[in-house]
Amino acid sequence: AEHNFNLLDSHDTSRVLTTASGDIKRIKLAYLFMITQLGTPCIYYGSELPMAGVNGAGLEDHRKCMTFDHIENDMHNFMKNIIKMRHNHDEFKTFDNEWIDHDELLIYKKGDITVIMNPSNQEVGYKLDRPQLNLVSGEVVSGDVLLKTYGYFVIK
Repeated sequence: AEHNFNLLDSHDTSRVLTTASGDIKRIKLAYLFMITQLGTPCIYYGSELPMAGVNGAGLEDHRKCMTFDHIENDMHNFMKNIIKMRHNHDEFKTFDNEWIDHDELLIYKKGDITVIMNPSNQEVGYKLDRPQLNLVSGEVVSGDVLLKTYGYFVIK
């Protein structure tokens, strides 16, 4: 079976923090999407901190040395959580996405797991038909939920 080599940044590109204009919420959505897809997710060193850096015009800013100043932070913890989630659920290693039509949210199922993302800068409500476990936070969510700007749920 063939697998994709999935990445958002590398030694040949500007860092994802720079590309996303420093918006951590947008970066989290991108990594969450990548982690929940078939293929080999690759995280460029420092992106979990996150580190910024521009590639181009003779700049090598994207290749600067790893900084260890603020390793334990929200982004680092998020990355640890989604990596652990991927390891614990083989559904994320399957090809099939069942796309759910919605005007404002990006929703897809992988087996009995549903990924719900709000890729907009507006809060969006969504009604869950039953209580479900949010695999990223470990919390049970139910009823009418509010997805904040660039918010997400991965539920089972």
